Amino acid sequence: MTEVLTTGELASLLKVHVWTIRSWWHKGVLPEPLLPSPRCPRWQTADIDAWIRGGCKPAQLKAYKRKR
Repeated sequence: MTEVLTTGELASLLKVHVWTIRSWWHKGVLPEPLLPSPRCPRWQTADIDAWIRGGCKPAQLKAYKRKR
C-alpha cells in the first residue's frame, strides 16, 4: 500500500512552507495529487519520490485548475 501525504506533511518533507506547496500545486509544478476534495489534496509518496528522482520537473496538472 502506498503512503499518502497531506499538504503539511509534503511541505515538511520538502522543507518548504505549506503555501509553497499550494502554489506549486496550482502552478502544476508538483505531480498530480489525489483529490478527496479540492480543499484537501493528497500526494502519493511514490509519485513524489519519482518527481524528485526526475529532477523535480513541472507536471501537467489535470485534476484541478484554480479559477482566477
